[in-house]
Formats: sequence, C-alpha cells, structure tokens
Amino acid sequence: MEKNDSEDQRCWDQDGNFTDFRDHKVEQLVSGNIAGVSLTIAIYLFCALSVYSFRFGEFSPFKPKLRRVSFALLLLVSFLDIILCSFILPRRLASNVIFITTFYFIYLFLWLRQNKFYQDPILSDNFPKWSRKLNKFTLAAIIFVVTASNITVAPHFFDPKVIICGIKKQNGFYDGICFQDDDEWSLWLGLVSMVFIQSLLLFLFLYPLKLHPKHISATNPLQQEGMYRLLRRCTILATCCTVTDLSCILFYIFFQDTKPIIFVNNGYVIDALANLTCCIFCHSTWKRMIFPWMGNPDAEIRNYTTSKLRRASQAEFFQHVRRHSEALFNISGIVLNVYF
Repeated sequence: MEKNDSEDQRCWDQDGNFTDFRDHKVEQLVSGNIAGVSLTIAIYLFCALSVYSFRFGEFSPFKPKLRRVSFALLLLVSFLDIILCSFILPRRLASNVIFITTFYFIYLFLWLRQNKFYQDPILSDNFPKWSRKLNKFTLAAIIFVVTASNITVAPHFFDPKVIICGIKKQNGFYDGICFQDDDEWSLWLGLVSMVFIQSLLLFLFLYPLKLHPKHISATNPLQQEGMYRLLRRCTILATCCTVTDLSCILFYIFFQDTKPIIFVNNGYVIDALANLTCCIFCHSTWKRMIFPWMGNPDAEIRNYTTSKLRRASQAEFFQHVRRHSEALFNISGIVLNVYF
C-alpha cells in the first residue's frame, strides 16, 4: 500500500490517481445523519401502528382474517425497518439479508392487498378463472424468488476481493471505513427478479381497472365505485414501490465499489421506508394509522372487553355441559326402558 509522507488517510489507487479518504469521512457523517432521521421515523411508525392495532382492534375477531394477516405483515415490515436503520447499517451481509427479507413481507403485503379485490364479492364475479391461477402463481413466484435471492447474497465466496490503495482486501476496511466490491451478477439478477415480481403485481392491480368501464353493478354502484377508487390508489402506490425499488438497486450497482458501504446502504434505508409508507397509504384509514389518537374506535371494538370474552367462554362451557347432560339423560332413559 503506497501512501504519501504524511501517512494519513491518503493513498494512490490502482490507476495512479490520488485519493483522499477524508472525503469518505464526510460521506460517513452524512450517511449517519440520514440513518438517524430514518430510524426516528421508523420507530414512530412502528409505535403508531402498534397503538392503532390496539386501539382500533386490528387483531380482534371482528376483523377479517385477511385484514389481520396483512396488518401483521405491516407491523413486521416496520420492525425490520428499525433494524435496517440501526446497528446493521454498516454491515454488508446483514444489510442485504434484512433488506431482501423486508421486501419478502412487502411483496406478500401487496399480494394480499390485490387479492382482497379479487375475493371481494362486489368484484369477484368479474374476473375469469385464469386471473385466479395467475394470482396463485404470483404468490409462488414471490416465495421462490425472494428465498433464492437471500440464498444468493448470503455466501461470501461469491464476492470478489476489494482493492484499496492497490492492495486486495478480503473485508475491504480502510481506516475504519468499509468498502466493498459486490458480485454484480447477483445484483443484476436481483434487479430482473424484482422487475418480474413487480410486473406481476402491477398487472394484478391494473386488470380490475381495465374491467371497470365494462362491469358496474346495478344493485350497488356506489360501493363498487368506492372499491375501484381504493384499487386505483393501491395501483399508484404499488407503482411508486416499483420505481423506488429499481432506483435503489441501480444506485447500489453503480456505487457499491466506489463509496463506503454505510453510504451505499442508505439506499436500502430510504427505499424500505418509502415502501412502508406506501403500504400504509394503501389503507383507507391511513390517517388514523399514522396518527392513532385521532378518531374513535368502532362501537363493537369498544364493547369487546375481557369481561365479555370471559362471559362468552363461560356461556359456551355451560352450553357444552348442558348438551352432554341431555345426552346422558336420554341414554339413561333408553337403558331404563330396555330393562324395565
């Protein structure tokens, strides 16, 4: 490693160009500030969603199962965003794995959102059978592609060595700052896979909108029109997710071998936070989800207390005992009639 006489954060690179690594200290400082702001937003969103789920009974039996599962995925994504913004930001492997895992749940959430429209009784009669098969294929593709992506980025032996000051480095650290030269073939493969999954999801969102002018319910047009408005909004937000995802991967590909890893991984942080925000906006109650102290819970949620649960379980127990008592009484009556 060749350095100048001062032996500080400067060296000559492979092409003979003079590099001052103090510039990267500035990038490291800026990246830390971005991560700090993103971490604050992620913690707030996680707390707000938790309060909303408790106050408005998102996991109560009154809510549909599909709604409960999708909201659980939303909470999980917000929690993974906190991890992504905090202690794993300077680490390449952990950042890649957490980022891909986050998008696993984001894609599942978007799949559940579009599946809601395909299962809704107002719209379900409008769709051909092949659309349901495509829906199932998209779910299988999400599981396979994201799992394969995690397996691809996890092993270290795919990664080439990093060259710093003309010397190959296994870990890529220089003066406490980590540099990297990731395997570009896996990044481009991830980009193509992401385009494939997002194209399937966007098609499933757009196809009901194509049917909108042709199929309007004569019995309940207002409710169907409201459903299509929500579908249009979800389609626009899914498109925003696609744009931010592609921008993040391209940013990573172009700068992963020239910028410190903590700078490059900020693309992960911003992208995951943008996708979480889009997923929240997919709900018609997004204002209450962000500001959970606004509005009043439904009456059925307010009345769904622990005492009522206890009374309901006790009533079910007594009904169970009564049925068994009646059955035993009938059997004893039959036995008495046989012998007497």
